[in-house]
Amino acid sequence: MCKTLTEMLARRAEANPDSLFVRFVKQGNVVGAYTYSQTWTWVTQWAWTLIGRGVRKGDRVVLALPNSDDFVGAYLGALLCGGIPAPIAPFRDNAPADYDVSLVSQRIRLLDAKVLVVPEEQANMAALSRLSDINHLTIISRRDLEPAIRHIPPDGSEADIALLQFTSGTTGNAKVVRLSHGALLAQTRNVSEHLKLEDPSVDWAVSWLPLFYDMGLIGFLLTPIYPGGHVTLLRTEDFILRPSLWVKALSQFRASITGGPPSAYALCARFTRDSEVERCELGRVRVALVGAEAISPESLQQFVDKFRPAGFRATSLLPTYGLAEAGSAVTMTSLDQGTDFDLINLESMGATRIARSAGGGNPPNCPTRPVASLGPPIPQMEVAIFSEAGERLPERRIGEVVVRGPSLIQGYYAQPEASRQALQDGGLWTGDLGYLADGKLYITGRKQELITLGGRNHHPEDLEQVVRERLGVRGGRVVAIGCEGPERGSEAAVVLVETALTAPAERNALRQQVLHDLLGAGYTVSQVVLLPPKTIRNTPNGKLRRVDCKARYLAGEFSADH
Repeated sequence: MCKTLTEMLARRAEANPDSLFVRFVKQGNVVGAYTYSQTWTWVTQWAWTLIGRGVRKGDRVVLALPNSDDFVGAYLGALLCGGIPAPIAPFRDNAPADYDVSLVSQRIRLLDAKVLVVPEEQANMAALSRLSDINHLTIISRRDLEPAIRHIPPDGSEADIALLQFTSGTTGNAKVVRLSHGALLAQTRNVSEHLKLEDPSVDWAVSWLPLFYDMGLIGFLLTPIYPGGHVTLLRTEDFILRPSLWVKALSQFRASITGGPPSAYALCARFTRDSEVERCELGRVRVALVGAEAISPESLQQFVDKFRPAGFRATSLLPTYGLAEAGSAVTMTSLDQGTDFDLINLESMGATRIARSAGGGNPPNCPTRPVASLGPPIPQMEVAIFSEAGERLPERRIGEVVVRGPSLIQGYYAQPEASRQALQDGGLWTGDLGYLADGKLYITGRKQELITLGGRNHHPEDLEQVVRERLGVRGGRVVAIGCEGPERGSEAAVVLVETALTAPAERNALRQQVLHDLLGAGYTVSQVVLLPPKTIRNTPNGKLRRVDCKARYLAGEFSADH
């Protein structure tokens, strides 16, 4: 058993020095590849460079890097020299907006970071001068790399912090998760066991997920090290510009493991031409993880229908539930099972907080919602559902999801009260709402996003799905929020809709259509606010930031006719 991630990598470099570990692809072309031995040399070089910049045990190192060999070297190099890496989203270009620079500055100050690592092409970026007033901060890139002086033996304990992960911040300001080496080692071991990653000559992974995000970093960079496998990493921005590059890489590198949010599967299906599908071979893909967002049957079925001619099997889709606070994955669908949805009665759920399957005995035209099964817990993880009173609930009763296992956080960085609220009685109170059925987890929403109308709780997704496909609504960009206040007398629902329509008559018609659709579905909405494109913000992994929208709405940022 290894004590640290760097010890795990060192053992792989010694046992399998010539085995491929990681390949990097940019705009469809291979731009680099490292064996385990080469990776260890690269990591050692970064470690000595950080030591030369004054990094000592416990010092924070902020990584503003895309998916690249720089990220791999700087992240593992920081660990090797005793530092604590904190990945953040990289600057998008050489002239970033003030908001981006301000956010990076805020996070560096919060962590009192010693070093900021940026890509070489951004090393002379003018925006970096605005960070010069941060005390004791050194900004480096690969051009500052120094030769490795000598071998650095892996050191440290399982309790040492191996990752400071900024959460996505869907329910407020992002927190900083503290994950230990032991937690991440447990996660890589348990995921490998669940997915049966036993033969590195068979299972090869491809990922475009950003390495500054836990699903990308833990799932597709660290986990392959455990069985000695290898991974091909695409740049996230390349996938965003050309989603078809994902499936092309799966085909080209004969990958068997991949993953992403449901919206990514839908995008790939939408923007891959039939002629491109004909040139793809996806028959080797046995695991296509699906997570990070609410899963709709339509988004996944589009992908299955599009790529079935290329050999993709629907049973390869593996819905999963996870969060950074639990080291990424908590539950996963069983292998070769595919997706399974529970069609639940929304009236029953709102009135009784019981997830009853819609079917015989339900009134006609009863509103329903398909909820994806996210599978049973992976090895060593436990999931239970609790009421607000702290009572453990039986199956199909909806409450807060509580997780136990060896990969949980030690707490949030510099936030003792938030840590105390999240970690109680040895369990992680996730803030997610859901239920168990036949030992499998189903997520219905977020605790802080519930909308209470007429004494009944409603999940914003249920209101949003009513109007998401309405003509004039931009790309399904809809957010429902509940706003309470003395002047209202009770909570009321407000729906925010992005649209490109500019003519007053068209905008008014859309507003009335949205109100009519919602009323017809049984939702009384006090206001529909039309917003320009790109107003609603997303988290780094693509989730709608509903709480952020609510705060901006209450602050008066959105007028009645924005």
